[in-house]
Amino acid sequence: MTAYTEFYRTGQREYPFELNLFNIITFLGLSPPEFCGARRLANQFGLDHWIITRKIHGRQVPPTTEDITFTNTAYTWEFGLAHAMHEALARVCGVHADALSHTLYCHLGKRTCHGLPIRSPRLPEFSQRFEDLEHLLYDVQTRRDKHLAVGAELHHEVLGLKAKKSRA
Repeated sequence: MTAYTEFYRTGQREYPFELNLFNIITFLGLSPPEFCGARRLANQFGLDHWIITRKIHGRQVPPTTEDITFTNTAYTWEFGLAHAMHEALARVCGVHADALSHTLYCHLGKRTCHGLPIRSPRLPEFSQRFEDLEHLLYDVQTRRDKHLAVGAELHHEVLGLKAKKSRA
């Protein structure tokens, strides 16, 4: 069983995607998502990390929906929480795509063939807001990729040090 030391419910502070996630959850009539974090010391790569678990309660009245629960790891609570909100936003938009079909969020996360954000062709009145949200999403994804690359680099350094130590 995991002993969580950090807890967060949307609406408390301002993290990337939090306002958008809160707006979608409210629009859909869902409860605010819960985020829990447990710090783990020295994983197999010799690095401390966090396990972040989220739960988005489904709709309890007709039409009912299932709960969405998922877990990921990150090297800091703040980064893990921002990534969790990004993923929660994407999952809620995916699960409730029909209910969001005439909103700004029906296009969220779509990319060009080069992986860059695209403009919303059907909602010109929201184009600037959508573009800002897409660039924030793209920025968080880029930072996440860099963060993962640093983790992989540290992993290789730790393995190299362990190999030298075992040879000595």
